[in-house]
Amino acid sequence: MISFSEKVKTEIIQQEVDYPTHYAIILGAIIKILGNLSIENNNYIIKLQFNLFILAKFVAYILSEEYNIKVNSKLRLSKFRGEEAFSFVIKNKVEKLLKDLNIFNHNGLILASPKVKYTNSQTTLIAFLKGCFLACGSISEPSKSYHLEFVVNDYEFAEYISQLLKKYDYNSNIIKRRNKQVVYLKRVEDISSFLLLIQVNDCGLLFENVRIEKELSNADNRAINCYQANLKKQQDAYQKVSKTINFIIRNNLMNKFSNLEQTLIKIRIENSEFSLANIAEVYKTETGETINRTKISVFFKELMRKYPM
Repeated sequence: MISFSEKVKTEIIQQEVDYPTHYAIILGAIIKILGNLSIENNNYIIKLQFNLFILAKFVAYILSEEYNIKVNSKLRLSKFRGEEAFSFVIKNKVEKLLKDLNIFNHNGLILASPKVKYTNSQTTLIAFLKGCFLACGSISEPSKSYHLEFVVNDYEFAEYISQLLKKYDYNSNIIKRRNKQVVYLKRVEDISSFLLLIQVNDCGLLFENVRIEKELSNADNRAINCYQANLKKQQDAYQKVSKTINFIIRNNLMNKFSNLEQTLIKIRIENSEFSLANIAEVYKTETGETINRTKISVFFKELMRKYPM
């Protein structure tokens, strides 16, 4: 079964980009997060590994179409989790690619955070966040919980992502999980808004539908629980009143009460499950007089106080 995270990533990949340059921004985020830079025969090489074939294919497509770089990908089985992993190595035009993607500066140093051109406009910022989510993002199944996160290696880059999210007033936080830094969102409103921000409208609609269904179900459950709690409370009260009335009858104490009070006791004896409103109705039918529920309630409470069981 395809996870919700995979559905979101697939929808991002299948989107038409607003501008061709956005491919470079998305690619830059992916290589920054997933790329392993090393030197082989005095030349830079980049090793990339993906757990989604569609993502590996997407990156290979951008490299081919935008940079004329061909890659040889291979499928291997992960030693740790038994999951399929797709990896390939970039050996050609690596230094030029890194500089163009703002991962490498002119002094040959890897940048901790991308240059400002990645996030100097709404559209480029969104493209960058799409690339980040493709590379290291995940989202829980909305039917189970609400949690969206980005998992990266270093705190500086995690803080960079967090600050970008806060530009949209998202309540992003950072925690350390083993040797990784995790930027996460927990508020359902933030997660829903983020899905719309990165333009995964189908997944956003699915998320909202599931959220609404859960809220309605929770509301129903709360109503049922509340009803059951009130019913139990009512039944407990009825039992206490019944015990008190039985004590009064066994000990011939009815003559201590007024006609009104004796009538209320008689109605309660004959209709132990009646509510106060039902008792008031029967009282009016039998006597032709009106009595309010508050007076009935006060009487029975006073009765239990005077004859505690």
